[in-house]
Amino acid sequence: MRTGSAMTMAIAVAWALLWAAAFAATKVALRDAPAELVVGVRCELAGLLLIAARLRHLRHVGMHRLAGLAVLGLLNNTGYLGVMGLALHHLSAGMAAILSSCTPLLVLLASAALGMRRLTFVHLLGVALAFGGVTLSALDRMDGTGIAPAGVAWGAVSVLCLAAGTLLTPRLAADTDIYAATGWQAAIGGLPLLALTAILQPAVHPSGRLLATTLFLSLGASVIGMSLWLLLIRRAGPGQASIAQFLPPVFGVGIGAVFLAEPLTVREAVAVAPIAAGILLATRIPRKPGPKDPRESRREDRPLRQRG
Repeated sequence: MRTGSAMTMAIAVAWALLWAAAFAATKVALRDAPAELVVGVRCELAGLLLIAARLRHLRHVGMHRLAGLAVLGLLNNTGYLGVMGLALHHLSAGMAAILSSCTPLLVLLASAALGMRRLTFVHLLGVALAFGGVTLSALDRMDGTGIAPAGVAWGAVSVLCLAAGTLLTPRLAADTDIYAATGWQAAIGGLPLLALTAILQPAVHPSGRLLATTLFLSLGASVIGMSLWLLLIRRAGPGQASIAQFLPPVFGVGIGAVFLAEPLTVREAVAVAPIAAGILLATRIPRKPGPKDPRESRREDRPLRQRG
């Protein structure tokens, strides 16, 4: 990432750590409460906090725009976070981080299929490397590590929801305050999950661990994590900031191994390398040629008889 600033790199690392740690925190919370309750409360706390902070911006948003944001909330929160929470019952935190890291790749391919973007050889190489690494990692982790194919399948469905939401965001959330829009999406997306909790009435074991992980997910991963991402975009630009997405799968595997004792084999460690490299290549935006040196321009403008 071209930053030229240690602070920008620190922001990227902090964002990636929060993003990756959210999967481990969710797995810990699932020991005391069902996924629909954990994710539902996470969404509502984060959403209501953001709405309260940016209420004056939300008041000026029309019903048509609010409906569009609600659709994004169902995709990004109910679909992605909710389904991923269910998948984590049969999926390691590291594998969840790896699957989620495929989102920019799916968005890239969908954008190309819709004629919104032109793929280069470097993009295609990055996609091939990343998906190859994901496949190797999934096969390795399903080999006696407690990961079920159903977990991988549900994880893939959640990532498809996030990719769809990402593609629709420019159209459905245009010209809307990003914090207000995110808060509305989270608040709407958490409602179906809480409704499902009320219907199923699953067993819940209140504990300090559940409270701590829920607060971390709501405030740390959702609110602070999103703020760091927006700050990173502001400092480095959207194109350069997107390159930081190669970090979460690396951190996710490491956090899962250190804090949840998830097995980490040599093949798993090797698989992370092409995933990170593939994302780095696939999200790379060619740098536009800068303006010529004025001295060079003056030289080129001189008549031939004056040169040399």
